[in-house]
Amino acid sequence: ASMELEPVTRANLVLAKTRINPKLNFQAAPAESTYHPVDLTVTVQLGFKRQRRIELAHRQLDSTNALIRTMAWKIRQDTSLAFYELAVAKKSLSVVEDYLAVTQRLFSIAQKRKDARDASGLDVLRADAAVSDAKNQLVQAQIRVRQATRQLNILLNRSTENSLNILLPDLLKLETAPPEVPSFPDLLTIAIQHRPEFKQIEANRNVQLASIKLAKSGRWPDVQIGGGISSVSQTRQTFIGENFTYGPFGYLSIPLPINDHQQGPEAIARATYRQLEAQFEATITQVKQELNLAYSNFDTAEEQLDIFLREILPKQLRIVSLSERG
Repeated sequence: ASMELEPVTRANLVLAKTRINPKLNFQAAPAESTYHPVDLTVTVQLGFKRQRRIELAHRQLDSTNALIRTMAWKIRQDTSLAFYELAVAKKSLSVVEDYLAVTQRLFSIAQKRKDARDASGLDVLRADAAVSDAKNQLVQAQIRVRQATRQLNILLNRSTENSLNILLPDLLKLETAPPEVPSFPDLLTIAIQHRPEFKQIEANRNVQLASIKLAKSGRWPDVQIGGGISSVSQTRQTFIGENFTYGPFGYLSIPLPINDHQQGPEAIARATYRQLEAQFEATITQVKQELNLAYSNFDTAEEQLDIFLREILPKQLRIVSLSERG
C-alpha cells in the first residue's frame, strides 16, 4: 500500500504546475446596442503562488518517500527480530538437548557407581534431579521455537503451521567473540542520524514550512487583465440605424482580500509544525528508552557470559571428568 503513495504525490506535483487558462469571450448583439464582440481575459497570480505550489508538491513527494523508507525499515526490523528470535530459539534448543544428554550420562554414571558401592543414593538422586531440570528446560526451549516460528510466519504472511528451515547466522556460533558496542551517548547520536523516523519528521516539517509560504502568498490577489474589441456609439441619441464604430478596449480587475487573508491555512500549518517539533522530542525520548533497554540487556548478557565462561563451565567440565574417572 505504501508503494501506491508515490504516484499520487507525483500527480499532485503535476497538478501544482498547472496555470489558469485564459478566457475567450465572443458576443453577438443587434447593431443598436453596445457590445464586446471579442473579449480575452488572462489571470495573473501574484505572490509566486505557482512556485509555492510546486515547492509544496516537491516537499510532499519527499515526505512520501520518507514515509515509504520508514515503513520498509520497520518491516525489516520486525522481520529481523523475528528471524533472530527463531535462530536463538533453535540454538538454545540445541544447547538444552546437549545438556540433557550430559545429565543423562551423569545419571547413568551415578547408577553404576552406586551399584559398585562407590556412590550413595543421594548422588543418584541429585543426578536424577538434574535430568528432570534438563527435561523441563527442553520443553520450554521447544515452546520457544514453536512461538518464534509462528511469529515469523505471521510476518511473512504465511500459514502459522508452516515449518521454517533457516541457516543460523555466524554470530550465534559460541566460538565467536561478542561484538563491541559503542557507548550509550554514541548509540543515541547514531540513531538520531540514521533512523528513518527522524528523517520522516524532518520531511514533514519541510512540508509545513512550504504550506506556510503558500498561505502567505494567498494574501496577494489574482489580477485579471482583459481586452478586446467593442462597438462604441458615436452619438448620445438612440435610434434605429445608429452608426457604431468598433474599437479596442481593456480592463483590469483586482479583487480585494478584505475578509480572507489566508489566516486559516497558515494557522493550521504553523500548528502542525509545532506538533511535529513536539513529536521529534517525543521520538528522541522513545529511542532513548529503546536504546537503554537494549544496552542494559546487552550489558547483562555480556556479564553473564563472562561468569559462565570463567566460573560455571570449567567447574561443570571438572565434575564430568571426575565422575567419568570415578
